[in-house]
Amino acid sequence: MARNETPRNASEYEQFAAEWQRRRKDGDRGAANWLLEPAGLPVDATALMQTLRVLGEITQDPTFAAARVALAGHGLVDADGKWKRHAILASELARDVCGAIADAIAAGVPERQAFAEAAVTLNVKAASFEAAVKRVRLLYQAYKAV
Repeated sequence: MARNETPRNASEYEQFAAEWQRRRKDGDRGAANWLLEPAGLPVDATALMQTLRVLGEITQDPTFAAARVALAGHGLVDADGKWKRHAILASELARDVCGAIADAIAAGVPERQAFAEAAVTLNVKAASFEAAVKRVRLLYQAYKAV
């Protein structure tokens, strides 16, 4: 579906938008935003991978090599050795959310509507409803690229 295409059932999309607006003042607003944020990791991924390699050489302990393999295996690091923006996709919960969106789309729900429903269900905090939907869409696109 093209980005600017209207969902087949625009009224449902509008209902999601109204529900999102209604929930704007909820105390738990944005509780699921950790699913949408880039990982705020305090260490450079390249430096960490190099440190693990050197520690493995010094100690001859294979668990350091295993840690490097785990970082790569979980898809946390990109080909350039940098943290992936959506490293959160290593979380089973994040993959489950994206899987539910994929299931809805496969069942015929328009993408935009599926993202809108997820934005409401997750109570995504954003400047606007469209921004909340966009955040969910970007996470889903990263999920599909993995």
